[in-house]
Amino acid sequence: MTKSQSTRLRAWRTTQDDMGVLTRVEADRTRVSSKERKTQYLPNVVPNVEPKVQFTREDLGESPSDESDNANSLLNLGVSINNRYRKTRAISDLEDSIRVTRKGLGKNPTDYERALLLSNLGVQFNQRYELTTSMTDRDEAIRAMAGALEYTPKDSPDRCLRLTHLAGLLGDRYSKKGSIIDLEKAIQLQEEAVLETNSPNQSDEDKTGVKMTLRHLLRQRYQAVGALADLEQSIRVCREVIKTAPNGVIWPDRWSDLAENLLERYDRLSTKADLEESVKSAKSHLVLALGDSNVPIGIRINAGKTLTAMCGLTNDWQQAYETANCMAALVPQVSSKSLETTDRQYAIGNTNLGAWACDAAASALHAGKGPVAALNFLEQGRGALAASFVEIRADVQYLHAKYPELADRFVHLRDKLDLPPARMAHTSTYDTRVTQRHNVSKEFDSLITEIRKQSGFEDFLLATSEEKMRNAAKDGPIVVINTCGFRCDAILVEQHQIRSIALPGLKGEDINEKSGGELWRPKVLEWLWDVLARPVLEALGFTRPPDNDAWPHVWWVTTAALARFPLHAAGYHKDPGNSVLDRVMSSYSPSIKAIIHGRQRLRVRNDGMHSQALLAQLPFAAKEIQVLAELCNAMALKPVEPRPRKQDILSHLSKCEIFHFAGHGHTDITDPSMSQLLLEDWATDSLTVSSLLEMNLYERPPFLAYLSACGTGEIAVSKFYDENIHLVSACQLAGFRHVIGTLWEVNDESCVDIARITYQEIASSGMTDKTLRERWICSSKKARREVLTAEVGMTFLTKTACRGDQRDDNLSRKAVLYDSDDEDDEPNGLPYWVPYVHFGV
Repeated sequence: MTKSQSTRLRAWRTTQDDMGVLTRVEADRTRVSSKERKTQYLPNVVPNVEPKVQFTREDLGESPSDESDNANSLLNLGVSINNRYRKTRAISDLEDSIRVTRKGLGKNPTDYERALLLSNLGVQFNQRYELTTSMTDRDEAIRAMAGALEYTPKDSPDRCLRLTHLAGLLGDRYSKKGSIIDLEKAIQLQEEAVLETNSPNQSDEDKTGVKMTLRHLLRQRYQAVGALADLEQSIRVCREVIKTAPNGVIWPDRWSDLAENLLERYDRLSTKADLEESVKSAKSHLVLALGDSNVPIGIRINAGKTLTAMCGLTNDWQQAYETANCMAALVPQVSSKSLETTDRQYAIGNTNLGAWACDAAASALHAGKGPVAALNFLEQGRGALAASFVEIRADVQYLHAKYPELADRFVHLRDKLDLPPARMAHTSTYDTRVTQRHNVSKEFDSLITEIRKQSGFEDFLLATSEEKMRNAAKDGPIVVINTCGFRCDAILVEQHQIRSIALPGLKGEDINEKSGGELWRPKVLEWLWDVLARPVLEALGFTRPPDNDAWPHVWWVTTAALARFPLHAAGYHKDPGNSVLDRVMSSYSPSIKAIIHGRQRLRVRNDGMHSQALLAQLPFAAKEIQVLAELCNAMALKPVEPRPRKQDILSHLSKCEIFHFAGHGHTDITDPSMSQLLLEDWATDSLTVSSLLEMNLYERPPFLAYLSACGTGEIAVSKFYDENIHLVSACQLAGFRHVIGTLWEVNDESCVDIARITYQEIASSGMTDKTLRERWICSSKKARREVLTAEVGMTFLTKTACRGDQRDDNLSRKAVLYDSDDEDDEPNGLPYWVPYVHFGV
């Protein structure tokens, strides 16, 4: 989806200075009513509105019905209050505008007034939805807008816009909840809106917006259902819109839409004409858009992505590589430091930079530019959100030693940018915060430029150099698996070289097909071994288990849907020596730069206060915490058990060496920044990914976060595969050196066993990076030994006993054994050691 499409469908969120409508006309003005019932428009800035609003609000209560307390007056008052909300972002104004508008509905309005009141109420509820993300507010918005449409006459000039508004709301609810009924209804309404555009009251620009919204909804249905007719109609709409462009006007986003649709049809039908048309008709326009600084960044990014794909499909790899180079310079603008965390995530998700980075890396290899060039694209295009945090929180000790004044300015501006929104909100409005962050961000960028002019700091915060990447492999090779539709490769980073090997058996379509299934199945783990793990390990010289305790260590960096797979568990586990676990220790990292920056944060543990083990639990996990509390003495740690509430936990994080959470985890399937550890106050003050990202523990980085809950390392949203936004990565970005988490659901009994084995191993060998990694593989091996037995095959834990499904501590934790060699006879369960993963340095 292009930036323009996304903006059009989510204007409620991105156009925070309007009433939230989905098309241009009402995005710039708010509809009110007059006693003459002529349509008037209230400008965004209303002179002297606040005193009038204040006076009227004081008298609203239970005042007797008179001329100032009728539906018409309340309609206008609700708009005035909402206009003030758009200026101040004061929640009380939004709530008051909803209350006043609702009151107007109870004052016997005419049908015309009722339609206006309901339309405004729908907008107001949607504004509140964007703040709360509560589906109740979204549902209320849909009900109100549907009511407005019911009271809008067939010949009304407002009908087209209201049809589009309601279609947009339903389309957005479909994207959140996946109900095809919502999508079908949205398309029906939007098709009716297109017919309404024949009215002379609609401008050409309005007609274009309505048609392109229909095109997007049709493409959504094609992607969901696969009906070719939807794709065909989407292409027809694109062509109609492009024909209406005024002479001399180039619409790169429209050409990009058409090219995407044609490429999608080519992918479906392999019709060469579609590919040729997409190249001939769109290529020149996309090249112009990519190089034009006046074109919005989202459109330029989408143009570059489409161009890269088009060049790849036509085997023009040199052009693809050159396009990717142009794109790379735009990437930092997507994750602007002036945006707050959720907005940065939203911007990154809509551009889908990770997919482009994978295509760009493949084009570099095809064009013969080598593995370092491919790595640079992957490091630049993936993990953009993490990179923005790393840049803000960079370690400046060396800079301070050489240029203390620059270092002090850097820290001052960095701390301003790193201030959590919740703390800023007490002293400034939303608009003021945005302006402040924008100004500070510009000053911060200028300072970075100045720092790079100093001797020895020429590459300050720039892309990781080849030398630094090779140095990052000093403790073991780093394996970056690049997957895309063009080719799949493993890029092997070793201390003395960086090289790549092709993985012809690994296919993008196989990865996508299997990623939606049960990834613990032996057939999946064996497939992973055959097509990926074995070729990589053999290329690295790891052809058999080590002869002694000097286990080699491998860091896995995955891309696209491969991020969901347990590479550490790949292999034939009934055939000794033919599995990853039998040959190497495994850790994961979102990127090479994450390893480098993690190692730059030195451990500080010399004042006693930092030698605490923070143990957080919910009632059913008491046994797990009890086991760990008994092991704390052996690790010279003081166990601390605060109340399982968000603020109590956060207040202890900076003082702890280990943070162990035993409880429920929740993976948000629509917004990864809202994934959370479920504490007692989860409903009112949840401990989310965003909460953890707002923590800055870099000056005193804790050693280990152990998240013993379901899916703490799970990525459920495909557009964020290459961002690695989950609870595990949030702990890493907050400052933890090591994080242990899970890829999917886990069982309570297995949680106790895995935690006990892990901490026993750490206690016996000391708490260092090296011993943590070495002991982790011992923990995994011990867990696997308890699973594999010669007599009965594999031990599986039933999914009904998974932590994510538990509501009390009486559910079964019993392991189910089976002794069949037929995978189809397996019970509905999983080998309990497979989901556990280690991320860290």
